[in-house]
This record gives sequence, C-alpha cells and structure tokens, in this order.
Amino acid sequence: MMAIRLVYSVIFALLVLFDTSCTNEINIQQAGPVVEEGQVGGSISLPAGIKIDTAGLKVFSALKSTTPVNSSYAVDTAGKTSTTLLMNKNGDIVLMGYNYPGQTESDLSPASTALAMLMNSLMISSLTTEGRVDAIQKIKAEPAFNAFVDEVSAVLQAGKSVTDTTNTSLFRSMAAVFNDVTNLRTAAVQSYDKPITIKTANTELLLQNSYVSHTYVAGIYKDGKNLARLTIDGRRIFATSLTDAVMGKWGDGYGMPDPVMYSMADNGEYSVVIRSGKPSEGDDSEESKLARRQNVYFFMLNLVLDHLPIRAGCLKTTAQGIQNLSKSLVEKKELVLKKAKSPQEFAIIALELAGEMFALSNEAVLSCSGLTDQTNFFTRGLGRLFRCVSVASKFMVLGNVMSHTNDLFQARAAMDTCFQVIGLRTFRCGEQPTYLVSSADGDKQTGEAGKELEKPLKVKVTDDDERPAGKAKVVWIVRSGGGSVSNITSETNNEGFAEMKWKLGAAAAQQVEAYVNKKTESKSAMFTANVAVASAFKVEIISKNASGNFYTNPIKVRVTDASGNPLPQVELNWAPESGVRLTNFEQFTNYDGIAQASIVLTGGKIAMQVAVKNDDSKSVTFSPQQFVSGVPYDLFCFIDINDNRESLPNPFKLIFVDKHLIPFPGLDVIIGPANSNSIDGSGTNERGEMTVTRNNPSITQYRLNINVNGQTIASWANIIIK
Repeated sequence: MMAIRLVYSVIFALLVLFDTSCTNEINIQQAGPVVEEGQVGGSISLPAGIKIDTAGLKVFSALKSTTPVNSSYAVDTAGKTSTTLLMNKNGDIVLMGYNYPGQTESDLSPASTALAMLMNSLMISSLTTEGRVDAIQKIKAEPAFNAFVDEVSAVLQAGKSVTDTTNTSLFRSMAAVFNDVTNLRTAAVQSYDKPITIKTANTELLLQNSYVSHTYVAGIYKDGKNLARLTIDGRRIFATSLTDAVMGKWGDGYGMPDPVMYSMADNGEYSVVIRSGKPSEGDDSEESKLARRQNVYFFMLNLVLDHLPIRAGCLKTTAQGIQNLSKSLVEKKELVLKKAKSPQEFAIIALELAGEMFALSNEAVLSCSGLTDQTNFFTRGLGRLFRCVSVASKFMVLGNVMSHTNDLFQARAAMDTCFQVIGLRTFRCGEQPTYLVSSADGDKQTGEAGKELEKPLKVKVTDDDERPAGKAKVVWIVRSGGGSVSNITSETNNEGFAEMKWKLGAAAAQQVEAYVNKKTESKSAMFTANVAVASAFKVEIISKNASGNFYTNPIKVRVTDASGNPLPQVELNWAPESGVRLTNFEQFTNYDGIAQASIVLTGGKIAMQVAVKNDDSKSVTFSPQQFVSGVPYDLFCFIDINDNRESLPNPFKLIFVDKHLIPFPGLDVIIGPANSNSIDGSGTNERGEMTVTRNNPSITQYRLNINVNGQTIASWANIIIK
C-alpha cells in the first residue's frame, strides 16, 4: 500500500512541478468550470465523515493543476490514458481518477480512486490502450471491486491518505480484485527459443530482435580477443487484454527496433556471444552483466514513459540520463539482481533502484521543453512513484509482471554462434565453401633449375556461382620436381586473381597445385613446367673421410657442367663390375647435382662405374687399391686413394675397413722388412689408418701380421713394395 501512496505522491510532485506556471485559479464563488477540448472534468464526491485534511485541495494532472470550483474541476490532460489526483496542501492524495477513451464521466470519488490505483499497477502498464479499456470493464464487473471501493472510503474516514503504507487491508483488497480477474493463471504460450535473429550478408553480421521486449548484449570475439559489444534493444510490446497479459501473450507496441550490424572485415573465425543477463543463470560473462544492467535501465525508462508526458524529442536524452545516473546504483545491486528467481522479484528490485536513483538525482531528465523549471521536484517525485509501485507490487504477486521482465525470464538467455570469413564471404564455423580455381597465366613454361620462371603463376578464383572470390586465401603446393614457391599462400584481389612465383627444382618435369580448400565440390589448378638440362661435363666421387684418403659409404657422386655448376636431375647408371654389391641407389642427381648409392664389398678386385645414362664418356670409376687381399673376418686393407700401388711414397698409409667401408680402429697390425725383426708400422688409429714409414727404402720385401686377442689370424711374408 505504501507503493500506491508513493505512486500518487510522485505524480503529485510531478504535477506541482507545473503548478507555478500553469495553475488555473478559479473563484470559489463562480459556477463550476467548463470542460474544454483537451481537458477532463467532473464533480468531486468525498465520502461522508472523512477525517483526512481537505484544506487547500487541488486537482493535478501531468500537465497542469487547478483549484476546484463548487466541488467540480476541469484540468488539462495528455495521452489516451492518464491519471488525475486530488491532493491537499500537505501533498496527501485524497482522491484519484483514471481517464481513458470512451469514458462517460470523470468524477473523482472512492470508486474512481479504486480504479486509478488498479490501473497504475505494472500489469496494466503492460496493456495496450484497448487492453486497458477492456480491463476496466472486467474490473468494474468483479464483486471484489466494490469491496475495494469501500476500503478506499474507510481509509479516508480514518484520516489517512490512500497511499499510506500502513493501509494493509486496502492493499489486500486491491490484490483480491486481481485474484478474481486473472484467476491466478499464468501460462506462456509464445516460443522464446530464438529471441534474436542472426543473419549475414557478405561480411556483415546482422542481429535483430525477434519479438521480445528485453535487451540483449552481443560480444564479438576473434582469436580470443573482444572486438566489440553490441546492445540489441528490446521491442516495446503490450498485451491486448488483461487475460493475455496473464497468459503471457504480447502484441505489437512501438514496432521492431533497428537491427544491430557489425562488419567482420578480416579473414578468420568470429565468435558471437549473446546474453540476456537473465538472473539465476550462473553466467558471469561481461555480456551477461551488461545485459542485466541494460534491462534495468530499459525497465525504468518504460515506467517513465508510461507515467509522464515526455515529448518525442526528449526520449533519447531521458533514456541516456537514466542509464548514466543509475549505473553506479545498478553495479552495487549486481549480486542481488543476479540472484533474482522470478520476473516479479526482478521487477521489484528494479523499481526500488529506480526510486533510489530519482530520489538522489535531479539530472535523469535533461533540459526538455516544459519540464525544465522544476526538474529537481520532478525527479524526487519519480523516486516516490517508483518506490511506491515497488511496495504495491509486493502485495500483488501476479500483478507486477510486465512484458519486459516476463520475456527476460522466459526467453533463451544465451546464444553462442561462430562465423568464419573467407575472402568476402561468411560461413558458419566448420562449413567449407565451394571455390573454383582455374589457371589464368604462367602454365607450361620452361626454365632453368634453381631459378624462378620468367612469368609468375596466376589463378582466378570464383565461387560456385562463378562470381569472383575476393580475399580468398590460395594455397600453393609443389607436387613434384623439388622446386619451391615464394610463399605458401596468397590472397585474391577483388577480381578473384592471385599470383605466385615458382623457382624450378632439378626434375625435368615439375608440377605446382593451387587451391583454396579441398572440399569435394571445389576445384584446384595444376601448373606444369620443364627444366632445360645442360650437358654433363664431369662426374666425380665426393664421398671421402675426414683425412681425404679414403671413401665413405654411401658413395656420392657429383655431376657438373663445363663451368663447374652442379647439374640437377641428371639420370645416372650405377654399374658394379666386381667386388661390389649395391643395396640402394639414387637414379637422378638432386638440386646440388649429387646422387648416392649404398654398397657392400664382396671381396676380390673391386670396381664399379658410375656414368651419365646414355653417355658413358661422362663417368667415374670406384676402384680403391687393396694392399693385400683375402683378409678374414670381412676385413679389407686398402692403400690411401691418393697413392699409387706400383710406387708408394715414404711414408704411406694403409686403411683397414669392413665390408661396409666402416673403419677398424685399434687393430693389432705389424709391418716390417721380411728378413728383419724391425717394425716400420703398427696398429690403426680411430679412422682405421696405419702410417708406414720405411726405415730402409731400399728394402722391397715386407711381412704383414694381423693379430686378434694375441693370436695371428693372417700373415703375409713376402709383400713387394716399390
């Protein structure tokens, strides 16, 4: 009941706002005032035996005030529906009236007061004008309404204002009327599963309210970083009848708000997080917090618009003022708002916040024509109004459900989606678009290995409707030939063209593929090129150990031209003649003109020719000289490849390896003159090498012993060394 009292106290304050310049003073001795166009008027019928102070009575509307003449009044009013107050000099509300289309009389009486109190409840605020007129007929027809009228008279006879918060029986009687009219039935029949429509056009994201009255906040993220937060305004909607309001059926009010748009300008994935801020969801996202606060602001604004004559030009500034001034209050109440479990509870908290805000500040409504002179009084009055409605709402559990809070609790609270921008087109994340890639220029060229082709490769990319695909990422892959491209990807221009430079490899024939994706319906472009191969001039073995005195395995050969430049992709013929077996080999030289083969020594004379295929004149022979043959345990003893077996230098080197050309370090080997006990060389180093220094170069006959575990496993008594 305190709520009702405050409601009218607020309206009183508002009307006093205009009293200083707009009051129509009428001489008490004159006849009753004439009701003119744009006014309401009638008689004033006070119940008998009232004790409330009636001194200084005035009638207030939202536009003007007037002093009654001969128990009659006429006062300016605005809007299709409005409230009129009869107040005493102390600001107490004595009687009230509610004005509506089709009204036959506008007398102020206990009956008109009871009706006005009911019509200023939140549920009635959710009705269209037609719905309010329909509700009036239903309310007046209820037996509980007459009992409520009697309670109004009883309060006045007791000397109290009808908005006195101690009028418990009055509030209970008021609630009883709603109980009878609505039968306490609530059942939402509208689907709230898709409250926001999400559309895309090229790279534009469009978010449209889909017939709900509360606000959503959308967060746009890319690579985990927030790019923007967008407010999707609610639709101001009403029920067409009291029954529809109870059943959750809402109709069109002021139409659909404008959609919110965001441009996803760059390629990549965009996450869209949409939240309503519905309490009790356990959602601590920034979007949820902002949406919850926005919905409190919107709730407050709806109350202001429903009770006060704010002209169209002031709506934006009023809304901004409410948002700015209530921000700190709402943040302090975040935890309470977050825990609200019903539309009723949320509405009551929002009303209390509105009352506190307007009681503390006079800046909520900025300078607007007709409201500037007494703004401070106006805002204090709004504070009393909203706190009053909040108190009254607690007595009418069903009656405080506005479309705004009803939708907030019934509609889907969270909607997450994801889009990927590829080129100038947008797709759902995970969805693969169709791209058609075709060769535009640069195919079937001939060039030199290791150098870029004269013309870059060029493709044209279109979508499945053959429209140019701008900003599409083209992937370039070398499929054969060993060449390279200057970059793995390139982006198409607005005409759908993209280019790439190609450096040829060693192969005679080469391929590069260009594609955007590997979707079945997509197509790629394949480019081919040929390498002009120069004539081979020299073939040489280059696989040697650190000392450069013997070969390593695998055997590597290099092919060069007359200028010493390596020749890639030269086909070779590996031809073992004796003592050698191939295990694997490369048929073509690589980019550096090199090819290799792995071998195993099989004993006897060792010889293998490596020649350019179809040109045996360009060849090299692998034929290391053995110092002795027939060494057991797959040992092989060779002379330094730089020496000649027929005429050895002094000193000279022997190399001991196994059949895979792996050195034998630490081998117990002794060499010396055949007819002497002197030693000219013994033991192998870590590279399997043994240096032999002939103390008497005139001696030509030598002995050689190879020992294992102290026993001689092989010996030669008469080796001729010249």
